[in-house]
Amino acid sequence: MKSVDIELEDPITGDQYQVQVKARATKKTASTCKEQFSASAFRKYYLVVHTPEPELLDATDLDDDDFELILPERLARMVVDGGLTSWLLDKIA
Repeated sequence: MKSVDIELEDPITGDQYQVQVKARATKKTASTCKEQFSASAFRKYYLVVHTPEPELLDATDLDDDDFELILPERLARMVVDGGLTSWLLDKIA
């Protein structure tokens, strides 16, 4: 699928989620992803961007109950909190 990299299902609730991972993205890219997301079958869409354009860093107006941006600072915390530091270091070595 062009606008989705991962589809996840919560094994307890059965809720389904879509995740799109982008190396770079603009606010327009994020807005397009949000428009393409269909909340009918999925609980939430996550757009993960590790190198956002400056205008996307301040695009908190895109977040809502169905769509969430995960930008570098939060992504870094998630990597550390998830115990993925060694894995990440192996990938970049």
